[in-house]
Amino acid sequence: MARSTHKQLNALSIFLLGIDGIIGSGIFLMPSRVYAKLGDLSMVVMPLAGIAILSIALCFANLASKIPGDGGAWLYTYTAFGRFAGFEIGIFTWLLGIITMATEISAFVTSLRSLFPVLNQHGPYLITALGILAALTGLNLMGSGFMDWVNNVSTIAKVGFWWSLS
Repeated sequence: MARSTHKQLNALSIFLLGIDGIIGSGIFLMPSRVYAKLGDLSMVVMPLAGIAILSIALCFANLASKIPGDGGAWLYTYTAFGRFAGFEIGIFTWLLGIITMATEISAFVTSLRSLFPVLNQHGPYLITALGILAALTGLNLMGSGFMDWVNNVSTIAKVGFWWSLS
């Protein structure tokens, strides 16, 4: 496969994209739930989960260094196991993206309930979630360069928010 001629992400953007993928909706809901179930043991469990995710990220980095081209898990599966397995991974990755987006929007709107009690009602909750989805769609339509910048700012804001809570 030939290398893509599209704009390449710089190292900082790739790093922040990985951090954003790891943080996901967990920054909004997970720490309090983990602490509620495990108490102080959560201080050990969370770094262990980080180490597990790091090992997955290193596997992807290793594959990326050996298989040229764009496509991530789909490309790696296609190269190793053929067309049908690559198709399956592509479909599951697409479905995972849809589920992740829905989960993160729901987690964000749920966390906003403490600031805006009107979101405890179904109608305003749904309108807010759909508004966020529409805004994200609009941002994506502005192009990959702009979304690269938006992702960098978003990730820094998430990390700053998390840091302020600790």
